[in-house]
Amino acid sequence: MPVQIAAGRPFEPVHLIDWARPEYNDFALAEEVTLKGGYERRPDLVIYLNGIATVVIELKRSPVEVADGVRQLITNQEPIFNMGFFSTV
Repeated sequence: MPVQIAAGRPFEPVHLIDWARPEYNDFALAEEVTLKGGYERRPDLVIYLNGIATVVIELKRSPVEVADGVRQLITNQEPIFNMGFFSTV
């Protein structure tokens, strides 16, 4: 990703994720992350890689259809909810 360190300076490439050396990255897992803006939503699990949300997991009880969880994740990405949060997922 091109980043300009200071005004008038050239853009320099910055690698947000070190694919060659995964141990140099920071991983985090958060549960029940509250997304604000539009209508509030709360994904069950969010996995972060260097502070970037890369995975969202919606958990459901066994009697609930898988399609209900998929539908919820799709709905969460609509513009009236939290579309911007899901741009990296």
